Amino acid sequence: MDEASRLQRHLPLFRACAGWTAKDLADKLEVSRQSISAWENYDGKDKKGVKLSKAYYLAIRQLLETAVRTDVSDEKDRKQKHILGTMLEVLIDHPEKYTSEDVNAVLQEAELMAPSIMKQPEQRKSVSKVWPALIAGCGIAISAALIAVLGHDKD
Repeated sequence: MDEASRLQRHLPLFRACAGWTAKDLADKLEVSRQSISAWENYDGKDKKGVKLSKAYYLAIRQLLETAVRTDVSDEKDRKQKHILGTMLEVLIDHPEKYTSEDVNAVLQEAELMAPSIMKQPEQRKSVSKVWPALIAGCGIAISAALIAVLGHDKD
């Protein structure tokens, strides 16, 4: 897998760790938000999404490197720069130098910066199936509490 493909695979995570929304990145690249979405949804297996071109890879790479090199005074911003630089090294530039444990450690640190991005689609689907049951359960509990309170007032 080449560098552009590796960046594309992790683009949502890089974007979130840099503090950019899809719209922010789209504005920086002068493309539509839908273009960012298409790049982020590309998996190479089906016709879903769009493969990231070398030109846009280089543009995104330059934005990330600029974010890493920018001087900051805030501790959170320094940590953000550190994780972005580490992600570029481990996930994009030299993945062959690192073990799967190293990669997992970087991904865990990145998850602290952008927890919602790390959720896999399968996890989001399973959670979305739980919500209706939770809401229904809350509705039953609230109904029971109201009946108890209203019934108590009649006595």
